[in-house]
Amino acid sequence: MFAPEDLFDLTGFVHARLFAGLSAAWDAVGRLPEYVAEAFGMTWAEIEAREDRGRGLVRVAAGATVEEGALVRGPVVIERGCHVYTGSLVRGPAILGEDALVGHSSEISASVLLNGVHAAHLNYVGNSVVGRDANLGAGTVCSNFKLSQGTVRVRVGEATHETGLPKLGALLGDGVQTGCHVIMNPGTIVGPRTLVYAGAQLRGYYPGDHIIKVEQTLTIARKR
Repeated sequence: MFAPEDLFDLTGFVHARLFAGLSAAWDAVGRLPEYVAEAFGMTWAEIEAREDRGRGLVRVAAGATVEEGALVRGPVVIERGCHVYTGSLVRGPAILGEDALVGHSSEISASVLLNGVHAAHLNYVGNSVVGRDANLGAGTVCSNFKLSQGTVRVRVGEATHETGLPKLGALLGDGVQTGCHVIMNPGTIVGPRTLVYAGAQLRGYYPGDHIIKVEQTLTIARKR
């Protein structure tokens, strides 16, 4: 249910090692700082000790595009074919996989986008992992911090699972698609290929290969 292989096909993902040996995919979020630091031949403590705290550490693979006006604050690894558009913000530690897209006014923070992810319009992805070929509709937010503070727990029915992480956004499986203005509360997990219709607010675990709909009642009254 929570294992990396339950959510993601890591075949061909350059950074599959980030998930090696994990029983819960959210542990990749906790492992991410040291993993990205290693990509620059450093430890996370060494990066934090730098005067710029690693903001200048950005590795852009051949064939990737970072447009003028995009802001990338390292440590960040951007793989080939990835496109980071003008007006977007990427804050490390972060990994943007092959052919991923980060569009105008989207922010990626302390997260991993697997290959082919599109976060094209007005998205926030914080302390999250987004699976291969997932598409985030305009205004989709992966919230990562509890108002009540404390560590994030994942709810499955009446049960809760402790992650031990003070910040955790969403784990979105391969092929997940969201409509406009979807809110993922901290600790949301959505299984592969599930569709989330516009306006939904999610919390907890949702299985793969489902459709999540919002039902609303509209009242139309004559003007007086």
